[in-house]
Amino acid sequence: MQNIPMDLLRTFVKAIESGSLTRAGGLVGRSQSAVSLQIRRLEDLVGVPPDEVAFLIAYIGNDMIP
Repeated sequence: MQNIPMDLLRTFVKAIESGSLTRAGGLVGRSQSAVSLQIRRLEDLVGVPPDEVAFLIAYIGNDMIP
């Protein structure tokens, strides 16, 4: 697996926490469309759909998410 850039993970976590790509964009200083592109890039890097990535993040442990 490739290294995943931290900015992609931060954006994805903020999207999960806020429940909205628009709100996540406000939290990370990007537009909604930029957040959407980052999540798509993360999906491509990891090779699984974002909902499965969200499940893995939750399963691995909430201690990893500040």
